[in-house]
Amino acid sequence: MISRTATRPGPIRVGFARDLGNLSAAVRAELVRENVGTSKDSGVQPGPDNGGCPVRRRLWMTSPPEWFDRHRGAKLCKRKNKVILHCCERFTLISNPLSVLRERPEKLACPSNIPMPIQIDRKRAENLAPQFDEALELVRNEFEGLDPHRQYRNAFARLLKPDPLGRVLMMGTDQRDMFAPELRRAIETSVPTDGHIFDFGAGDGQTFALVADSVPQGTRVSIEEPNPEYLADYRALLKTKAHLRPGMALAAEFDEIDAAAERSGEKLPSDGSIDLGLALHMIYFVNDLPASVTRMVRFLKPGGVLFVVVTDETVGYTGLALKSFIEHGGDTGDNARHLSVIAERRRLLGLPAEGGGAMAELLSAAGTPVEINVRRQPSRLYGHSLADLIALSSIALLASVEGLEKFAAAAALLRHNPEAVDLRIEDDGPRKGMWSVTQPQWVAAFRRTH
Repeated sequence: MISRTATRPGPIRVGFARDLGNLSAAVRAELVRENVGTSKDSGVQPGPDNGGCPVRRRLWMTSPPEWFDRHRGAKLCKRKNKVILHCCERFTLISNPLSVLRERPEKLACPSNIPMPIQIDRKRAENLAPQFDEALELVRNEFEGLDPHRQYRNAFARLLKPDPLGRVLMMGTDQRDMFAPELRRAIETSVPTDGHIFDFGAGDGQTFALVADSVPQGTRVSIEEPNPEYLADYRALLKTKAHLRPGMALAAEFDEIDAAAERSGEKLPSDGSIDLGLALHMIYFVNDLPASVTRMVRFLKPGGVLFVVVTDETVGYTGLALKSFIEHGGDTGDNARHLSVIAERRRLLGLPAEGGGAMAELLSAAGTPVEINVRRQPSRLYGHSLADLIALSSIALLASVEGLEKFAAAAALLRHNPEAVDLRIEDDGPRKGMWSVTQPQWVAAFRRTH
């Protein structure tokens, strides 16, 4: 029997159904027919124990306590006469739960039946040797003769693969799925009406587009991006957002932002004028990390926030692929410095518990004191094939290395040391059946104190 406290009848955890596939076709059809809205128009929020899970569907409902004696895999919720099916932070409300869910208990999945990813260890990798050989050959055939820029575009395209069913932001990684909610919160807490955002290393605007609708009316958006084509795409995006004002747009590397602005005649935002600075997976491309972060913080108003997202490549796939390349005799042009930069990012931007957090002291010494909040997110890279994973090794520093040996080194890492990158096959969620490797990221908010 399930009990509840009479004075505080809050949510009761009973279990959760894996997905709609666990329900009969008739019930699935009735669920669709009874659909009355989504989270966007209903304001439904995740439950207290959803854990931010982007994969598992959870079943919530409100019913008399005796209902749970007959129906496992449900959760009592305060919303009356509603069933909430949760997947990837999206919700569907279903009315009349008792008339809809007339399944026998054994047809609803209990926690012990949750599918788990298929881990690939060295023994399994040995049995997959022919597949690794074929995957590497396919990558060589695709990338041979391409310059580093075109190789990067081909590799990065795998990251950007759209989900045709719209369940996730992109199929090749869950990094944006994880940090986008944090970015929305940063916008809500730091950007006022008619505020100013400065996007550093801005790309083509695809990431900003995910949160543009949450930016307050009249906000000016300035951008710095070295690729002129990306810069043009971002400017075109801003023109479609009537509630935003395009700001300065500078085609330059961040390291030369001041000199490039002077040469081009563009007027940079003045120091102390920015409400929110964005450095979204661009830190890899600066030559002097402490100096670059200090320059970004100088743009901020007191109380302004620098929002940084960066992969922990000390344990992430792209960093370990770089290390494998060097161990196999590869030359990046400055092997020692490139390896030390990865360690430096962890020391400056990582969690204090990981030996990180040193950036706060450096900023204070530079006269730009900040409060720093850092979170670690267990993000991953995904590929529909082993060839995709091998190609994805070239989306970071290896993108600047010519030739094909970098791909051979990545294939060797996956094949001979799969545990290091947590190689696995997903067995649930929108990426079911895809190969994946670890690519954790830090999300850091630097709030300037004065």
